Amino acid sequence: GPDVDCRGEVEVKEVPGGLFASTTCKLRGDPSGLDISEAWLKLWEWVQSSPYKWRVAQELERPLDPHASLEDTVLELWLPVEGKA
Repeated sequence: GPDVDCRGEVEVKEVPGGLFASTTCKLRGDPSGLDISEAWLKLWEWVQSSPYKWRVAQELERPLDPHASLEDTVLELWLPVEGKA
């Protein structure tokens, strides 16, 4: 909310809602062998071949468990999309 106290280099942003294509990947040692940039590319390629197109909005990465070790961290990748015209 508006009463959030931010200090240092932390910035609070409001992310608009909408439709997102999403996938997950491990931060380290993903079983598929993909690193984060390759997982983003695979998600982007899926959108290109789907009935959706990229929507101009913030892409997001979110850890499923923010307290997990680096080796156990799983990220959700969210790519904003909308229906093709």
